[in-house]
Amino acid sequence: MKRVLHVTVIVAIVALSMFISSTSPACTGITIKAKDGAIIFARTLEFAMDMKSNIIIVPRGQKYIGTAPHDKAGLRWKTKYGIVGANAFDLPVAVDGLNEMGLHVGLFYFPGFPKYQAVRAEDVGRALAPWELGTFLLGTCLDANEAVAAAKSVLVGDAVQKDMGFVPPVHYIVTDPSGKSVVLEYIDGELKVHANPLGVMTNAPTFDGTLPISATMSPCPPTTK
Repeated sequence: MKRVLHVTVIVAIVALSMFISSTSPACTGITIKAKDGAIIFARTLEFAMDMKSNIIIVPRGQKYIGTAPHDKAGLRWKTKYGIVGANAFDLPVAVDGLNEMGLHVGLFYFPGFPKYQAVRAEDVGRALAPWELGTFLLGTCLDANEAVAAAKSVLVGDAVQKDMGFVPPVHYIVTDPSGKSVVLEYIDGELKVHANPLGVMTNAPTFDGTLPISATMSPCPPTTK
């Protein structure tokens, strides 16, 4: 029952953030530890285009085929855990969600900073698009440690998101019921994992504050494609 309550709280916060206007210039994520020890992650969402987002439920046993660069079929996987969260563009993936074990993964816009991994022809079967990694982690991982290991086992490449018209620049926050939080970023073609003891997140710069070689400081996405 407690886990269901946590799911309800997170989904309600995410859903409300889609509709409440704000003057804040960037998305913000915070982690709150309640008196009973429960871990709650909450976020805002300010974006310059309509994400066409809905609340989705992904059951256990759901089969997926990832997206490799050049719109090729990538990693094939099946969910071990059920997921609830918010999607985008009516896709069957959660850009911010929670699995039935209490693991949370959220995508945050990361303009101008990421450089995703190279995907060679022989590695296409390990590839995911940037918007698919969160659902892969939620569907297959129990906690933050497993999520880090799973992220290291796959490749996230330069796949174009058709509704946006470009490769979405994102980074990820992962939080589990113990309160452990990590940030995943793809910098200069490599996965960087950062401990996040405060459980906070925003759009930019990199979590460690360094300026990667690939950074171009591109602006937020346009209101139209």
